[in-house]
Amino acid sequence: PVQNIFAKGEFGSMQAQASSLVKSYRISPELPKGFVFDEKTGEISGTPSDVTLINSYVVEAQLAYGYVSKIVEIGVGHGYKVDASSDLGDSLVGDGVCLNSAGQCSLRAAVEEANAQLAVPAVITLNNKQISLSNGEIEILGQAKIYGNSSVLDAQFLSRHLSLGPGSQLILDDIEFKNGRHSEGGASIFARRSSLSLNKVSFANNATTTANGAGVAIYADYTPLHINNSSFNSNKTSLDLGSG
Repeated sequence: PVQNIFAKGEFGSMQAQASSLVKSYRISPELPKGFVFDEKTGEISGTPSDVTLINSYVVEAQLAYGYVSKIVEIGVGHGYKVDASSDLGDSLVGDGVCLNSAGQCSLRAAVEEANAQLAVPAVITLNNKQISLSNGEIEILGQAKIYGNSSVLDAQFLSRHLSLGPGSQLILDDIEFKNGRHSEGGASIFARRSSLSLNKVSFANNATTTANGAGVAIYADYTPLHINNSSFNSNKTSLDLGSG
């Protein structure tokens, strides 16, 4: 299914289905408050006013011979706008405010705040940031979407970039992960019993260093993995066995 998380109070839209052969569309159950569903085009748009966990919605398209259906998953969460390139953590985790000791919102601080509110999804927005990780991998525990907007996350060969805890769901959009390193699988992302979706994501120059190097850039164990318009370049393992 197509997944998306929108930020509360911010306009958003997505195309559920599109075809010139479709006469009309319908969706069930009812969308979160603030969204409008266009029965002519299949577009979902609006400014959501309430936070909701990711739920499944069935979009049905009427054709000449009957209906075809598609499942979309939509959540509404708190929005965090990253304005720092540093890797400082949050000053007061759990207060709902992304703010580090320098008075800025870093990616790590945003994720820490999101993890402290697991009942609410998070939408984390970066804008062409060059972020160097210096404090180890960042762990995702809940439901989150990270908009990179051409940002680059550099692990400096000190650690992997991200790990996903059991039950977590992560959507990544328009971001590059480079120079990740780990002794086992997943030099960029390690995901176990979670869900991971990638759109316009690139992985470059990441490396694992032992024979347990299966899944060099991404190690996904019991984890649905959806990849769209993404690339993998020059990711390596020190041994041929298990590389990939």
